This record gives sequence, C-alpha cells and structure tokens, in this order.
Amino acid sequence: HEAASSYKVMSDVLMESRNEQGKETKPYHYANEAKLVNWALTGAYRPIDRAALSTADLDLLAKLESKNAVMIAMGASRELRKEILQAMAESRVARLAAA
Repeated sequence: HEAASSYKVMSDVLMESRNEQGKETKPYHYANEAKLVNWALTGAYRPIDRAALSTADLDLLAKLESKNAVMIAMGASRELRKEILQAMAESRVARLAAA
C-alpha cells in the first residue's frame, strides 16, 4: 500500500530537513512524526497496527503522511502541522459519514 512508501518519504524529508538545519535525526524524531500522524488518524499518540487498518484508513494515513512531509519541507511548525493534519482527518471522516 502507498502508506508504506509515504512513511519512507516522510522520514526522508524529516532527515533532510533536519540535516539542512545542522541537526542530527535520532530514532525518536521519526517515532514522534509517526505518532503525530497516527494521532490525526486515531486520536491517540501511539503506534498503530497498519495491517489491521481498513483500506480507507490506509489511504487517509498515506495522505496524512504525504501532507506532513510537504509541511516539514516547508518548515511548518509542529503545532501548525498538527492543526492541518487534524483538519484533514476530520474532513475525511465527515465526508465518509455524509456518504
């Protein structure tokens, strides 16, 4: 699924962005970004079992990871990224509920 590749892209963008700032990227930096996206999807800052997600949830996860990668590359703050990711997830849920 594209969520696997979107996570890799998000991780690469995070590393490159931090390198540009002269910062080292530690494993917890990647985990924190994954948890941020997971929070937008599930409402909880914790790892998720991707294999247990529906196709719709995997699609949304991939979109959230891709958007987060773009925002990291643009230098958006964590707070702004959090707001935008939450709005994206809520919008998707609202559209599905209306269908």
